Amino acid sequence: MTCAAQNVVKPAASVAESRPTIFRRIHASGKRKRVTPPARRNSPNGETRHFGRSITSLGATAAVMLARLPVSLADRIIERVRAASLEELASGAFLVPANETAEPGDEARVAEAIVSALSKKNQFAASEPRLVEGVSRIVDDLFATRDFAKASSSFLGLFRGFLGEAPREVTAATYSPELQLRILGLSIDALKEPVLDVGCGDEASLVRYLRAAKKNARGVDRECPPDAGDRADWLAYDYGSAKWGTIVSHLGFSLHFMHQEMKSSDLAFEYGKTYMRILRSLAKGGTFAYVPGLPFIEPMLPPADFEVKRVPLARELFTENVARVQEATGLVLQAATHVVRR
Repeated sequence: MTCAAQNVVKPAASVAESRPTIFRRIHASGKRKRVTPPARRNSPNGETRHFGRSITSLGATAAVMLARLPVSLADRIIERVRAASLEELASGAFLVPANETAEPGDEARVAEAIVSALSKKNQFAASEPRLVEGVSRIVDDLFATRDFAKASSSFLGLFRGFLGEAPREVTAATYSPELQLRILGLSIDALKEPVLDVGCGDEASLVRYLRAAKKNARGVDRECPPDAGDRADWLAYDYGSAKWGTIVSHLGFSLHFMHQEMKSSDLAFEYGKTYMRILRSLAKGGTFAYVPGLPFIEPMLPPADFEVKRVPLARELFTENVARVQEATGLVLQAATHVVRR
């Protein structure tokens, strides 16, 4: 055989025969084998079913089954509590006679839901221990007697005693973590750890922000998420002794302390004792930073143990609205207070 003969190009059929079997079959048929789409499958009886439709059908069936599940008395009351206005809460109008059965622990769930709903409508009312105790007492009696009319009347008397004859909403505003630190006059890099946020709220945004910055931080609040700290009343919380590097409270503890002091309430004394417990829980060199200031108690702190500093609010943050509120309320808003333990 000559060299020229060896270089002759093979016909197309010969090239196809030299390829793997699967390519030969495709070449011979001129098209690929049809493959059943993943969303379709053949059932044993030969019918083709669409999985997407089956899932949708199952979802609808599940919804119907869930709707038929029995609802407890607590679920029914909590549903109405969450939808109630402040006036409906304060008057007890959210209570409507119902025949659902009660489950163990329902009383505690309902009492917690009422206090939580009230705190979102009026931040001062829900911080009153006697109000919280009164709610629990009325709910316990309701579940024992099923006397809805009596419970409504009791709630009316309890809430009007704390909120007055014309209850008004006093809700807590939401501030970004960065703005909270600026108002408190704190730098995240200079924060001493561990950090405690007193009154962190139901989102604990400052705690999460500090943790994202690798800071050892936690919060305490009636609505505190379990993964962010402790769900507790700040008047009853165990702050410990000489343990915190920084304690912060932005329009939280000190605002409520001021509110009770201005009312000449017996509860102001409890706030005073808790204030001192917070200061004693600071480590040496630790700081309790808060807004508004407390000019009626800060001068009484022993200078040998504590240093009181005023950190002026940044000029761009001290707006005309803030100035008017400060003048009308007597609150110290143009500066944050830093109490440093010596």
